[in-house]
Amino acid sequence: MTELRNSNDIQGTVKSFSSFDDVKKDLSNLKSDVAGIAGDLKKAGADRAADAASYVSKNLDGLKSSGSDALVRIEEQVKARPGQSIAIAFIAGALTSLLLGRKS
Repeated sequence: MTELRNSNDIQGTVKSFSSFDDVKKDLSNLKSDVAGIAGDLKKAGADRAADAASYVSKNLDGLKSSGSDALVRIEEQVKARPGQSIAIAFIAGALTSLLLGRKS
């Protein structure tokens, strides 16, 4: 009986070692899979960043042009109606002062 029990213990230990090797292989595979996913994510992030940079550079000239056009229109309006422009600037400043003023 004792010999049978010792034999079962040895077989159980052998099975644990093979099970341990399986776990090691699984962890190794998992590690390589995670490394692959990280590499894919890095590449995808770099691609998205390149796309964003391309989009900005393509649209930057248009935005500059729109801003310049708006500035020219504002200058023309100020030259055409300087009194009204001063009044609007004063009112905007007074409202800003009221909204951002100190609170007692």
